[in-house]
Amino acid sequence: MSISFKKHHLEHHRYQGDEAIDTDIPTLLEARLFKTTFGKFLWVCLQPFFYIFRPLIINPKPPTRLKIINTVVQLTFNALIVYFLGWKPLDYLLIGSILATGLHPRAGHFISEHYMFDKGFETYSGQRIAPEFYETMPQHTSWSRVLYDFIMDPAVGPFARVKRRQRGLAS
Repeated sequence: MSISFKKHHLEHHRYQGDEAIDTDIPTLLEARLFKTTFGKFLWVCLQPFFYIFRPLIINPKPPTRLKIINTVVQLTFNALIVYFLGWKPLDYLLIGSILATGLHPRAGHFISEHYMFDKGFETYSGQRIAPEFYETMPQHTSWSRVLYDFIMDPAVGPFARVKRRQRGLAS
C-alpha cells in the first residue's frame, strides 16, 4: 500500500540506521535466525514479507484517512481483476511482486544500498552523481553478485548494518 510505504520509506531515509524508527533494519531475531548460508538464502527469498510485516511490529502507524482510502481502492482494484479476469492475473501480480523483491537480480539493489560488505560503508550508490567523492569508496557492479556475496559470505548478512543512536521523530 503506497500510503503506508511512503511514510515508512521517508522515515527510513531521514533516520537511516535508527533501530527504533528505521523499519528497514532487520530485527535482532532476523539477524540471529538467518545468519547461515541457507538462512540468508531463505531471508532473501522472504525479504518481501519482512518489508511488509516488520513496520507493523517495529514502528506501527495508526490508520489514517488516506491509508483507509488507499486500502479500499487497492482491494476494489484487486476485486475487479478477479471479477473480470479471474484469479490467475491477480496471482501473477502478487507472485511477480514477491519474486521481484526477493531472490531476483533487480532486488539486489535493496541489499547493495544498505548492507555493509566492507566495514563502515553502508551504501554503494551515488558514484555517478558525485564521482569525485565516491570514486575511492567500494562499489558493486552486479546486483546478481551482490545477492551471491550476501548469501555466501559469512561476514555479511541481515546483521551487517550501520546502526545509529535513536534521534527521535522530533528532530
